[in-house]
Order: sequence, then C-alpha cells, then structure tokens
Amino acid sequence: MKRLCLGVFCGFVACASGAGTIPDNQAVSAIVGESSNQNFSVMLAVACAIRNRGTLQGVYGLHNPVVKHSPHKVRERAARAWLASAGRDVTGCCKFFGCPADKDYFLHVLHFHPVKAIGLITFYKP
Repeated sequence: MKRLCLGVFCGFVACASGAGTIPDNQAVSAIVGESSNQNFSVMLAVACAIRNRGTLQGVYGLHNPVVKHSPHKVRERAARAWLASAGRDVTGCCKFFGCPADKDYFLHVLHFHPVKAIGLITFYKP
C-alpha cells in the first residue's frame, strides 16, 4: 500500500512540475504576437509575465496573425527576451498584461489593478 501511495504521489508531482513548462517556440511566437512592434524591454516584460503565468492559456499573441509574417529579426529579439526572462522578473510578479484597448476589461470586468506600464503594455494583478 505504501508503494502504491508513493507511486501515485510521485506521478502527481511529475505531472504538476511539467504543467508549467512552455515550449520555447510557442513562447517566442506569443511574445512576437503580443509585442512585435515594440522594443526589447517590452518583449522582456511580456516574456516575464508569461513565465509568471506558467501557461499560454489566454495569451492572444500565440494566435495573432502577425506571427506568421514577422521578420526574422523580430523573432530573434523575442527569443533573446524569452531566454533573458529565465530567473528574473521585471513586471513585479504580474501574470496578466494588455494593450490600451484592454484597459476597461482589466479594470471594470476583472477588477484587476495596474502595477506597471512598459511601452504600450500594462501589467496587472488581481
């Protein structure tokens, strides 16, 4: 019985630890889709927020059509931002972010509060 419990626990831990793993290529695409027309500091902040979130669920940038047509230089900049975001955070531990058009949604629907603005992106907390 102890072996069974230990096996179930180890399996749960293994699944839980892998749940927050985001494939690099998808993370880079999401960063491009969220901030392709902005500078490296904005891309880094978006990358940090994505890492804080631990998932790409709800990140529009992954499916943004601009990703398919982005120049190689933009993807390279996003890849550098993704790598640089490992082990650091420039967002104040925020998991949520949006452009100016999303402001009313974050403030009046979700009742989040803005923590920091970097470039055109605002980072929010519940």
